[in-house]
Amino acid sequence: MQVFTRFRLILTSMSLAFLLVITLAMMGMTSWAQGPVGTSFTFQGRLLDGGQPAEGLYDFKFALFDAPSGG
Repeated sequence: MQVFTRFRLILTSMSLAFLLVITLAMMGMTSWAQGPVGTSFTFQGRLLDGGQPAEGLYDFKFALFDAPSGG
């Protein structure tokens, strides 16, 4: 009886260790599946010129800041 209990304890421990290793391996694989981060972004908006939709060519100047105010 004692041998069976010890065997069952070892089997349970090995099963849990195996599941842990498989889970950690699968978590690591998800980071490999991700593609590189792109430098482009999408936006939505409406550009008006005098209250009418803007048509034609326009020059845009953008600035990016690292603080909410004071740049």
